[in-house]
Amino acid sequence: MSSTVSLIAFPNIVLTGTTVPATSLGINGQLYVRNTTGIYDIYGPKTSSGWGSPVSLIGPAGAPGAPGPQGPQGPAGAQGPPGGLTSRQTTTVTTSSINAGATWTGTVTLSSAFILLKLGLDFPGWLRVYPTQTDRTNDATRLQNEDPTATVTAEIATSGNQELAPYRSGVIGSNLETPFTNTQFISLRNLDSVARTFTITFRWVALEA
Repeated sequence: MSSTVSLIAFPNIVLTGTTVPATSLGINGQLYVRNTTGIYDIYGPKTSSGWGSPVSLIGPAGAPGAPGPQGPQGPAGAQGPPGGLTSRQTTTVTTSSINAGATWTGTVTLSSAFILLKLGLDFPGWLRVYPTQTDRTNDATRLQNEDPTATVTAEIATSGNQELAPYRSGVIGSNLETPFTNTQFISLRNLDSVARTFTITFRWVALEA
């Protein structure tokens, strides 16, 4: 007895493929499922006219599900930099004893950028403020009444206990080192006739964190 089975006896076998079915494919009564990525269409049943138009097996999107439970609150983040305007500040620097006519050098911590409103000395002196240590070195031999060739943030000369605006209403300054810091470099000459320990007063407003 022969074991051959004719497809005619099973006309409803479902065929599958990834492309649109050719008219020559299959026999009347069969179905064809096109199952490729994003496309799940069914063709048929096939007739003598061909496979006909497909019908998508992908139904409409369902309604969104209910929200799940809220997770625990995470830890607090780091505090950000201060915003908005800042108040003026006062910073003082005390020198070592400076002989009459001698010069003292030091530093003051302000901000990487700032407005310098006033400078004060409690004894007669010539104060200079620089954005870099190199500028202070290059300006070391300048006489008091000469114009600077190095960059000088501000300077004042007092005859006693005085506080002065460096340039009428203040001056914008910054640190110009690489990398920049909050430091300004100071040079102070004692213009008194005796040795003095000075207190230098800086009135300023920060422009940069």
